[in-house]
Amino acid sequence: MVRPSLGSSLRAVTTSCSSRCIGFIADNLELIVDIAVRVTGPIYILIAVVLISAVAYVFFTAVLPMYRGPLWLASFHWTLSVYLALNIYYNYAMCIRTDPSSTLDVDIALLEQCPAINSFGAVRFCNRCNRNKPHMSHHCHICKRCVLRMDHHCPWLNNCVGFANYRFFFLFVWWLTLSSLYAATMILLQILYGPKSMRRQQRVVFSLILSAAVSISLVILLSWHVYLVLTGQTTIDVYQNHQRAAEARRRGERFVNPFDLGFRRNWQECFDVHGRWWWLAWMLPPIRPKRGNGVILPTIHHESNGSLEGMQLVHEASLQANRV
Repeated sequence: MVRPSLGSSLRAVTTSCSSRCIGFIADNLELIVDIAVRVTGPIYILIAVVLISAVAYVFFTAVLPMYRGPLWLASFHWTLSVYLALNIYYNYAMCIRTDPSSTLDVDIALLEQCPAINSFGAVRFCNRCNRNKPHMSHHCHICKRCVLRMDHHCPWLNNCVGFANYRFFFLFVWWLTLSSLYAATMILLQILYGPKSMRRQQRVVFSLILSAAVSISLVILLSWHVYLVLTGQTTIDVYQNHQRAAEARRRGERFVNPFDLGFRRNWQECFDVHGRWWWLAWMLPPIRPKRGNGVILPTIHHESNGSLEGMQLVHEASLQANRV
């Protein structure tokens, strides 16, 4: 009988250990990623604040003071810049501080009184939270709870974006996008037509590159969320609704999102603004909690009371009847 050499034995042991390590990582990859995102959350926030503040500092100390124009126009730029900066910091802080709301914050009696029924006729239930799960609510593996009207978990906020803080998130992205475009434009004009010394300041050039690069990403992100608001969806629900629409087509029916109230009402419900001036009021910094509980959401089927059994797939005639 031939005895294995020491080298082959070591290789076998090494291979076995490597396989076990790879297997452990593969089996626990989701848990590892969740822990990493949760632990590094404060670092992401610090990076975001530093980058935003760096561009703002350069803009207020090197760009605006060099502006040469009428006094009223210079005053306008200073006022607008301060207003943009205040909105960015306020909405970002509120995104972080505001709890998105979860099923753990809701009276269990309400969850049982208004159960959400899925398209298969079963009650939506979370085994991890051991509670009923309302429509558009999903379990966050990082926050370890079901978030009401969950859109996504954002590492840059170290928080979930959901029912209670989505409008802060949208306004943060809105004002940050406008500010980035405004800053990039102003810096570029100063470099092209301002004093030649501006072109030699590395911090000014860095701010231009950062603002321009961020603007492209933010315009795409903002466009996506404008679409979500106008259609009464969340990032998670878009994928699910796409699957439901495909299933409806196979059955010769048309899928209708029951939470799509129309462009105007969707916008009003999202930002909790009503009245004659709603089209301007939505941009103002929200100072009061969002009305509603995140469990019973308004639908085009007013009689549903939160239960949507059999309503995801409807015929065209049914759609028109409910739209009238």
